[in-house]
Amino acid sequence: MSALDDARTLVQDIVVPDLKALSARVDALDANMKQRFDSVDKLAEARHDLLLLRMTTGFAAMDAKFTAMFAASDAKFTAMIAASDARAAAGFAAMEARFAISDARFEALIKSLNTDRRLDLLEADKARSKPREVRQAKSA
Repeated sequence: MSALDDARTLVQDIVVPDLKALSARVDALDANMKQRFDSVDKLAEARHDLLLLRMTTGFAAMDAKFTAMFAASDAKFTAMIAASDARAAAGFAAMEARFAISDARFEALIKSLNTDRRLDLLEADKARSKPREVRQAKSA
C-alpha cells in the first residue's frame, strides 16, 4: 500500500494546495462579482429613484399648468358668456323700448284719428243727407 499512500501523499501535497488556491480565487471572484452586482443594483436603484422623482415632478408641473390653463379658459369662457348675455339683455331691452314707443305712437295715432267717432259722424251725416236728397228729388 505504500504506492497508494505515496500517491495519496503526492496528491495531497500537490493537488490539494492548488485546489485550495483555486477555491480561494473562486471565493474572491465570487465576492468581487457580488460587490459589483450590489454596486450596479444600487446605481440602478438610484437612477430609477431619480427618474421616478423627475417624472413625478414633471407630471405635477404639467398637472398644475393644465389646471391653470383650464381655469384661465374657463374664466374667459365665463366672461364671454356674461358679455354675450349682457349684449342680448341690452338688445332685448332696446327692442322692448322700441315696441313701447311704437305702441305709444299707434295709440296716439288712433286717438288722433278718432276713427270710431268719425265713422259715427259720417254715418249720422249720411243718414241726415238722405232725406234731403229725397226732398230735392221730389221738388225737382
